[in-house]
Amino acid sequence: MFVWSEIYLLFALVARGFFGPLAEVQNGDRSVCPLNDPPNQCGEFCLTALKPLIDHIAMHQQQWNNNSDVLRLNESLEKLDSQHTAQMSVLQEVLTTVKNSKMPPNKVIPPGFEKIGKRYFYVERNHHQNWFSASKTCVQMGGQLAVIQDEQELRDLRERITHDTSYWLDINDLVNEGHYVSWTTGKRAPFLTWQSGEPNNAYDREHCVDLYKGVFYDDKCETRYYFICQASEN
Repeated sequence: MFVWSEIYLLFALVARGFFGPLAEVQNGDRSVCPLNDPPNQCGEFCLTALKPLIDHIAMHQQQWNNNSDVLRLNESLEKLDSQHTAQMSVLQEVLTTVKNSKMPPNKVIPPGFEKIGKRYFYVERNHHQNWFSASKTCVQMGGQLAVIQDEQELRDLRERITHDTSYWLDINDLVNEGHYVSWTTGKRAPFLTWQSGEPNNAYDREHCVDLYKGVFYDDKCETRYYFICQASEN
């Protein structure tokens, strides 16, 4: 690009080229003084002669500056577009991975719980508690007393518990006699397999359900048994 020092040099060269020879010309009685300082001696004439050239240079100087700004802007836009494309590619890859993943939704399994069949359970084998304490303990562990869903789940559990030991479940008829529900959800128990003669609500005091030798019994809620917890469904 031209700078003003270069314009001045051009100014001097043009002035010397146009007027230098005239300094040595004499025409009769008329003489021309030598131009030792063209810019100052020529004054308006030299500026007038050079003005179109100076304007031309100035115009192109602005165009060059504008073109440089446009080029820098285009480079920035291309860089941003490239970064955006790369980020979208990574995001699409993550979404595709999640979509194609066969893993179930993230679920936190409380410590001590183990997978038995299709769900996670905790089987208490060391401490006996009454039904109310057992229910509270399961909640504190991050679950609830177990509600067995079907015959298959019962078979899976029977393989992991002591056969001749009683275990509390999350089923009772404390609210409505004979109407056995999950205490945690309030919904009717989905699966009940009673021992012959059960439930009998002996002495009108048996309202909580335990599992013993693979079948259900109603018993006094104050009785101390082992218990089975299940991981919360949500």
